[in-house]
Amino acid sequence: IQKAESWLRQTSPNNVLTAAALLMFSLEDTANSAKQKQNDCLKLIRAAQTSDGGWGPYADSPPEVFDTAVILLALAELKNRSEVEAAIQRGRKFLAKEQQPDGSWPETTRPSGGESYAQRLSTTGWATLALLATR
Repeated sequence: IQKAESWLRQTSPNNVLTAAALLMFSLEDTANSAKQKQNDCLKLIRAAQTSDGGWGPYADSPPEVFDTAVILLALAELKNRSEVEAAIQRGRKFLAKEQQPDGSWPETTRPSGGESYAQRLSTTGWATLALLATR
């Protein structure tokens, strides 16, 4: 655990998923640098949110359900902040728009556009968790 914490403290948010993971960690971290890490992560997350409310894996990527769900889970602990609440609501709208008629969400694959039942189940699970955490 100490090695993981050390690595997380030294890592910078260079993509959306890393920013989400570091934000989750920094909210529980007691190190002096945790507040700056939170600010760095939130800056990247705000900049990466697309016009339709979702997030992709990188700031210049199209939004995907999985990435949006993970970001929403990271933001859930900060949902009482007005600037975060607005981002959460936009992300939730993106997820609602992407939900398929059968209740699932399209799978997020790398590269995008692939088909995988297992990944559809996984993406649907992440989206559901994100919506529950941010309600």
